[in-house]
Amino acid sequence: MDATEHDARTWAGSHRLMPNHALAEQSTRGIPQHLLIGPDGRTSYRYIGFLNSEAMIRLLHEFEEGVRVPNVRPLHRR
Repeated sequence: MDATEHDARTWAGSHRLMPNHALAEQSTRGIPQHLLIGPDGRTSYRYIGFLNSEAMIRLLHEFEEGVRVPNVRPLHRR
């Protein structure tokens, strides 16, 4: 079942995130993709493949505790 806007807002609230910063995408893709996007709009984490809820919670805690940091590199512009 696809996630709804309500699901995204509820999930954001349970992780102390601003609801307008959580995304839910409806798609027919067969490979799941997970993104953690920072307040500045940059992607802090990207994973293609299955992550269960425990893995997602662990990942969020690692970012909160500073164990994991965003891999943010400037893009070379032409």
